[in-house]
Amino acid sequence: SIQQSDTTFSLLDVATPTGRLPGELEFRGANAFTVSSQTPVDPSDLRSALLRSTASEGSGKHRLMLWVHGFNNTPAEAVYRQVQIVQDIDHAGPAVSFVWPSAARASGYIHDRDSALYARDDLADLILSLDAAWSGELVVIAHSLGAFLTLEALGRLRLAGNSAPVIDSLLLLQPDIAPDVFEAQIRTAQPLAERSALITSQGDPV
Repeated sequence: SIQQSDTTFSLLDVATPTGRLPGELEFRGANAFTVSSQTPVDPSDLRSALLRSTASEGSGKHRLMLWVHGFNNTPAEAVYRQVQIVQDIDHAGPAVSFVWPSAARASGYIHDRDSALYARDDLADLILSLDAAWSGELVVIAHSLGAFLTLEALGRLRLAGNSAPVIDSLLLLQPDIAPDVFEAQIRTAQPLAERSALITSQGDPV
């Protein structure tokens, strides 16, 4: 089975600027996103924290969005990007950011790739915890190296004996994965969620 991780949980309130256009995200200056409050959450209280974070009550009424950020992100940048997405698509359910230890610099790619591998058990653990705590749908959105990390975590779940999908939807945004590695990860992680999608750019290798 997946080993218990050292992941810590916090409930965040994030203030965003009024009049922001979809897709806009400022990290600095007068229009920057800011954390207005941060409350530690005990893992045993995960379900109640998820319920508190929904726009309306009811565990089965909304999708839970798990966001896995990509290469070169600070923790704040990772969280703010998810908040921007949540607002832009009018997501009403709880939103959880899995913040793994990026070096947060353009020259830190090797560090980030190693960190993604280091974090795969923690992400697998979190997916199981969220699946147990939330009776509604669980949607995972992963970007760049976060997609690599997510497929690694799903593969760990399969190798640990979890034969059925534990997430309902999977969206991989511009995954930073070599095509042959991607194919190997998919083979290990199968079966994927029935609703799975891959979004690439024209510059990505095929």
